[in-house]
Amino acid sequence: ICDCYAKTGHCERAAWMNPYPVALKIAAKVPSAFRYWAAYGASRIAVAARYPGARQLQTNLAQAGEEDVVGALASYYRYFADLGNFASPSRLRIDAAVDAKIPAQLYRDLAAGPVCVALGHTANWDLVGAWAAQNLAGLTTVAEEVAPKALFDTFTELRARNNMKIIPAKKGNPVFRELLRQGKEGAGIIALLADRDITGAGIEVDLFGAKALVAAGPAALAKKLGAPLYMAAARDISLNGARAKAAGTKNGVEMIVRGPLDTAGTVEQVTAVWVQEFETMMRPWVKSWHMCQPVFVRDLDPERLERSRKKHAQMEQHS
Repeated sequence: ICDCYAKTGHCERAAWMNPYPVALKIAAKVPSAFRYWAAYGASRIAVAARYPGARQLQTNLAQAGEEDVVGALASYYRYFADLGNFASPSRLRIDAAVDAKIPAQLYRDLAAGPVCVALGHTANWDLVGAWAAQNLAGLTTVAEEVAPKALFDTFTELRARNNMKIIPAKKGNPVFRELLRQGKEGAGIIALLADRDITGAGIEVDLFGAKALVAAGPAALAKKLGAPLYMAAARDISLNGARAKAAGTKNGVEMIVRGPLDTAGTVEQVTAVWVQEFETMMRPWVKSWHMCQPVFVRDLDPERLERSRKKHAQMEQHS
């Protein structure tokens, strides 16, 4: 599979060598009901076979008191099954799929400058981002660069069509510096998936009654920019009738945004504030928390955890 997109964002080789856009188009033509049940069937297989991601999701959900890992994993698989449904920008389709509860202050803050949003891997977060980018303001976010690169490029292009700018998180790329630059240049929404640390300098917080390692980014960026900080969470909802037809799927999303949050404390204190809001909102919705990676300290590699603690301490000394 080719490296399809260079720095210009254009394909250097034949587009047909990247199969993922074609797969998305095919998936979009599959009836929603079939996608729904296929996701459920795949989740049953993954749980029964004890796939690593399914086992980790089960561990994470158990900490939050949720036992239905099959239903939770099916919800996650439906997120992927529906990606092709939103591959072509359609505000009507996106609006039909999303219920959003937005505080009035967020609109006023966006009119004044950039806004930082902390969110987790909940429900269909790509759909939530597309809704925000089309209804509120342009959205900048960070995504971990995955292999194969053609897959990452396909996701990046899909998000770009919906007015989202992706900064790749990879070795040698100064992500935080780029986010600061975007904010100073007037970026609308800077939304960071932060319920899992990928920087190696995470912050330990209390989450669902256990210690977890989350990203410092939202709090650190809000403080550096002097920007308001909000927290967003989402859950899966079922669509029916005309609304499901307009959305092209039975799988919708309800999103709630809270804030602005208090950013007067340290980065650690501000991070603890948004994590507490996240836990409060997600506890009744925990099946929509699609976290298939280790986040709780007890599940993390001890060497990685020690490196993270040392790196965070070093960053604190130089801040």
